[in-house]
Amino acid sequence: MVPTDYGLRLLGPVEIALREISRIGAKGDDFDPSQSDRTFHIGCPDYLNAWLLPSVVAQFRMLAPMAVLEFHALGPTVDYELALETGDLDLVIGNWPNPPEQLHLSNLFSDEIVCLVSDTHPLARRRVVSADQYLAASHVAPTAYSVSQQGIVDVHLRRVRQTRRVAVTMPYFNVMPYVLLNSDLVLTTTRSFAEHYVKLLPLTVVNVEMDFPPMVYYQLWHERSHYATEVRWLRCLLVEVSRTLFPTIEDESAA
Repeated sequence: MVPTDYGLRLLGPVEIALREISRIGAKGDDFDPSQSDRTFHIGCPDYLNAWLLPSVVAQFRMLAPMAVLEFHALGPTVDYELALETGDLDLVIGNWPNPPEQLHLSNLFSDEIVCLVSDTHPLARRRVVSADQYLAASHVAPTAYSVSQQGIVDVHLRRVRQTRRVAVTMPYFNVMPYVLLNSDLVLTTTRSFAEHYVKLLPLTVVNVEMDFPPMVYYQLWHERSHYATEVRWLRCLLVEVSRTLFPTIEDESAA
């Protein structure tokens, strides 16, 4: 069967009408996380794994012991916007400078940008390095998580008409601190991430005299799940965990 031209023209309005009907049902749905066996799906970069996700999992397990939480890696081949639209993902955690405008967004927290180097790196003795020293260094950087999005560091450098020399790129952010140990590389990251690994490895946090903006983390979701009470509950959980880890961050509505 092939739809007529009239049928194709009705497709858009019908989809809108069905979404509105779905909203009505969702608003009246009483969600009890303690009794739910739902599977939740979150897409996120791996640099959050070391300190944010353990707290998210602990809170999730306490409140929803029968539910399932699946984290999904992001990468250049992952169309996370489509995954949110189709329902394959409930939420995406990101920090891109230009998040898609068609998605809903709620800020989670922000963090200062610093550098991480080996204790034996020449810059480790300075503690604070100049812009020229930073730009002259060799850097390790993560592979872009989206072909349409550059990281905040390189976006800022481009705005001030500067470039850094990225000698190594890797898709595994949590491996990079170990790469620093026996190399002359510099990793530009957030203070929370850097300080976490300084406690575990012979590494040093170095401040850089460049006016980097703070790294802002947020959660994204599609209109289709905006009124779903179970996804709203998950969004609120992420906000509460973020507020615990970063108590000075202003409360952001996850509505």
